[in-house]
Amino acid sequence: MKKRYGKLVRDRVPEIIRAGGEVPNTRTMEQDEYRRELLYKLIEEAEEVRQAGYDPSSAAFTEELADLLEVFDAILKEFSIPIETVKTIQAQHRRTRGGFDDKVFLESVR
Repeated sequence: MKKRYGKLVRDRVPEIIRAGGEVPNTRTMEQDEYRRELLYKLIEEAEEVRQAGYDPSSAAFTEELADLLEVFDAILKEFSIPIETVKTIQAQHRRTRGGFDDKVFLESVR
């Protein structure tokens, strides 16, 4: 039975599929498509973190965070953005807008 995926996967996934006795059909993406798919993958992985629940001691929660970080690192590499640049902007935003330490939930504005 043929299963359709149509998504970016990690480099070794085809090898893992073959080891399981199945035959993967893959191709190498061009830059524009790869960049678009990386951003879709970021959303996919963030949703998987959310679905893993709120237990930080849970292996699933930690594994999903690791997957999210892997995609984030790939985005930085693909777009040639140094992590230091992101961290500098993060620090600026923390100074001007704050972080999330106070757990503020905005209900409404009049």
